[in-house]
Amino acid sequence: MIGWLPWLLWQAGHDWPQLEVSASIAEGGSASSQPRWAFLPFQVLLVGPVLAPVWVAGLLGLSRDPALRPYRCLAWTWAVLAALFIATGGKPYYLGGLLPLLTGAGALSAERWLERGRTGARRATLAVAVGTSAAVCGAIGLPLLPAGDAGPVVAANPDAGETIGWPAFARSVAEVRDAMPDGRSALILTANYGQAGAIDRFGPALGLPEAYSGHNGYGEWQKPPGARGPVILIGFADGAYRDRRFRGCTPAGDIETEPPVDNEEDGTPMWICAGPRKPWRELWPSLRRLG
Repeated sequence: MIGWLPWLLWQAGHDWPQLEVSASIAEGGSASSQPRWAFLPFQVLLVGPVLAPVWVAGLLGLSRDPALRPYRCLAWTWAVLAALFIATGGKPYYLGGLLPLLTGAGALSAERWLERGRTGARRATLAVAVGTSAAVCGAIGLPLLPAGDAGPVVAANPDAGETIGWPAFARSVAEVRDAMPDGRSALILTANYGQAGAIDRFGPALGLPEAYSGHNGYGEWQKPPGARGPVILIGFADGAYRDRRFRGCTPAGDIETEPPVDNEEDGTPMWICAGPRKPWRELWPSLRRLG
């Protein structure tokens, strides 16, 4: 409990931001948000459908196998966290760190299963299951496929598509900046941390400055300086929200990812604004958002 106390005190002192983020995720505010009913079925996808029996055997074994009694807390940890994340709207992969431990516990049951009956056939079956699971999970979770062929992977794991097209994303912003008479003094502000990450990763090679975003923790890392010069906005499609905070905004085109992929960034609007309506230190709190 002592280890959790600083976290609880920080959350209480900042109006419980984790609950706000969870509520946004539960309402579908993230590309990888899932309905609550899908939380448990998604565990099967995370560990790999063909290895799901081993993972389930590990969870059951930890609950009742005397040989695994010293590690029974892992089963309780998984159950408590699963209930907590379902109740608060967490994402299925939040439990990903426990799945290797449960699968490892299930290996004891798998070993006993191999020793019964037709040993050769069972070993071959298990080897095929492990190989198939590695291939499927690798394709879904790692950038193994060419970006242009990643459509089915993105459909199963939306987060996998969010970094596709980042070089083209940064080039689009650089083209807007280079077309501005005063572009070298322009500040770049993005609607979410992924967009800021794309610019900070690939922008330096194009001469772009660091990006700013008020989204989640990114807003804590760096805040705009005091200057009130031109601003390149990425996102901010809500005209009323944008115009209350920035003056003289004109459209500067949309982001087009290369290769085309159905992610959150493809088609993102860009805007050139004359500057913020207030000094950044006054405006920044209204640009912060969690979700």
